[in-house]
Amino acid sequence: LEKDMLWCISSFMPLLALTIITESGRSEIFGMAEFELAARFSLKSVVLARLGILGIANFILICILVPLAIMNSETTILQTGIYLICPYLLTVFLGLWAVRKIHGKETIYLCTGIAICVGFGNLILYQSFPLIFGKHIFIGWVVFFAILVIGVVNQCYQVIKQIEELAWNL
Repeated sequence: LEKDMLWCISSFMPLLALTIITESGRSEIFGMAEFELAARFSLKSVVLARLGILGIANFILICILVPLAIMNSETTILQTGIYLICPYLLTVFLGLWAVRKIHGKETIYLCTGIAICVGFGNLILYQSFPLIFGKHIFIGWVVFFAILVIGVVNQCYQVIKQIEELAWNL
């Protein structure tokens, strides 16, 4: 278990991402979007502030988890960081997409299911194909990381754009 600590921590990262996903659509999920649109601060700035605060908190937690994950591992700090962040970013990307496409309280359950599937998928991937986590395929992980970063930024932009459309529809 000590040798596989990186993969255990990596598999729980999607649950950490769940905090950001559910917060991004909280106003609309609980029917508070119209009320928050009438408040002093725009809904867009409130959502950005929430996402920013949670993003910083999650980043600090990831920085704490990297040394714990690297203790008995044969990977470098960069590899460990990429292996931890990729499931996190995949969950954020899929969750934000789900929040944009599906409205209502069912979104929380769908996002939870996405996080659990990504976590279990990560464990199954490591158990079934341990060679893809080797040093010779690491460049593929970096490319996957870059694609996920671009996708998450795009989904965040789409969520903010959808919030602006909500404001104009009132």
